[in-house]
Amino acid sequence: MDNPIIHTPIFKTPESLEELMDIAESMSNASEAYRMIAFTMNLCHHLVEEEIKSAQRIRVVSKGKPSVVDPEAEADRIDYEREQLMRP
Repeated sequence: MDNPIIHTPIFKTPESLEELMDIAESMSNASEAYRMIAFTMNLCHHLVEEEIKSAQRIRVVSKGKPSVVDPEAEADRIDYEREQLMRP
């Protein structure tokens, strides 16, 4: 799965939601608000990337063992991942 959120490299990527909130609380004009949007998008991009990496690590299959995918289990996994990505 490719990350659907575009990373904007000219802006800082906050390390956490708390840091993002600190940045937001310090703003007082429109240009700062626009930068805040870019910070938010970068944080979202980073969080989605981490979830994708985590999902890929979970799906690693041991050498030599064939992988059999149960369509119903795969649909449940996709639903679970979507719920995790959309959590506040």
